[in-house]
Amino acid sequence: MRKIFILALAAFMLAACTTKQSNTKDMNQLSFTTEQAACMSAIACNEAKGDLVALESAIHGGLEAELTVSQIKEALSQLYAYTGFPRSLNALGVLQNVVESRKTKELLWARTPVPFPMTLMP
Repeated sequence: MRKIFILALAAFMLAACTTKQSNTKDMNQLSFTTEQAACMSAIACNEAKGDLVALESAIHGGLEAELTVSQIKEALSQLYAYTGFPRSLNALGVLQNVVESRKTKELLWARTPVPFPMTLMP
C-alpha cells in the first residue's frame, strides 16, 4: 500500500512540475521546478518511511532548491492522513529543528563587526 502511495505521490509531483511557468502565481496550479518537485517527493517519502535523518537532509535540500518553509510544512501536515499523526508530528519537529539551525547559522554569518569605540566613557 505504501509503495502505491509513494509512486502516486511521485507521479503527482512530476505532473506538477510540467505545468507552464509564469511570472504571476495562480493558486489553482502548482508551479514547482523539477528540482523542487524532486525535493518535495524526497521529503514526502522520508516522512512516509519515518527516516528522520534522511528527512533532515531532504528538508535542507528543499530549502536550497528554494522551497518555502510554508510549502514544506503544508506537505508534512497534509501527509498525516497517510503516514499517521505521530510520524507527521516527528517530521514537523525535524522541520522546526532545521529552520532553527539555519537561523542560527545565518545569524552567525550575517553578524557584522562593530568597531571598537576609540573614546573612553567618563
